Amino acid sequence: MSSPETNIHNSGEKQLGPENHESKEQVNKHIEHLESGAESAHEAQREKLEFARQEIKKRAPEVKPHHEHERRAPSPPGRKEKEQTYKHTLSSVQRELPTRFSRSFSKVIHQPIIEKASDITGKTIFRPSLMLGMTLGALIGGSAFYLLAKRYGFPISGSEFLLFGLFGALLGLAGEGLRYLFKKMTHKIA
Repeated sequence: MSSPETNIHNSGEKQLGPENHESKEQVNKHIEHLESGAESAHEAQREKLEFARQEIKKRAPEVKPHHEHERRAPSPPGRKEKEQTYKHTLSSVQRELPTRFSRSFSKVIHQPIIEKASDITGKTIFRPSLMLGMTLGALIGGSAFYLLAKRYGFPISGSEFLLFGLFGALLGLAGEGLRYLFKKMTHKIA
């Protein structure tokens, strides 16, 4: 009978007889052969890798270090780029307008000469503060003057509304100027 140590040791393995002993030696030799082949293949791969690294170093251009003055921020878009973007956006929006009339009207009012004239008048005589002041001046001042003229019985010529409108426009521009100064002063303080 076998000892308990032998049973524990051989419990996971088959008992090999004399005929299986040779096959075990062959398997071990085969495993050793595969291991040595794997090591030699690994060594060959390592050599190829090292050779490739050396070739890359030889062929790669030298990289110059970047200096601070060489790094530049991307330049802002130029006038032509802005115009191209504007034209592209305008044409895509015009294609999406619901009616043919609105598309045609949009094409007319966005002609370059009409846009320039509109921009110039919008920045000068049709400023919102000027228009608001003119309207309120003519409405409030002219109405008050009309009521006073009617009450006291003196005639009005019609130019009073124009004069009150101009006075209101000047007040509107003065208000815009004061708003600008106030904004400028608060930015300096903050």
